[in-house]
Amino acid sequence: MSRVVAVARMQLINKWAYVGNPLLILGAAFLLSLAIFALVPVDEAKYGGGSQAPLWYFVFLGIQSMTLVFPFSQGLSISRRAFGVLVSTLGTVAILIGIAALSTLYLWWGSIGGWFAQQTPLSISAWTALLCVALAAGSYLTLRRATP
Repeated sequence: MSRVVAVARMQLINKWAYVGNPLLILGAAFLLSLAIFALVPVDEAKYGGGSQAPLWYFVFLGIQSMTLVFPFSQGLSISRRAFGVLVSTLGTVAILIGIAALSTLYLWWGSIGGWFAQQTPLSISAWTALLCVALAAGSYLTLRRATP
């Protein structure tokens, strides 16, 4: 785990690029959205896409990170495995956010909540055990190649 922390710390050497600029972009997008909302006289709820502006910044920043930081990480003897663990963790988080976004877009939250409400303690334990087995299998497949 210390290697993953080392990779994350290496990425945050330039805090302005990873923290400052996204906050600046988010603030500017929010203010621009407020200005546009003030110009549109509608009594209904107003929706804007300005909050996804930092997302597009991070897409291009991620591409730059792979080309600029990866060779540097090799010089610091951070293995490709540690770099891959960070990338796979970020990918898993992106997938979970995508599932949450789809659930919100298609209004599935009521059905999801209803499904959870119908479960008994035994069935929740069974689903949790199944998830643990799947995670253990994935961990085994990943770690068997990581250890000599």
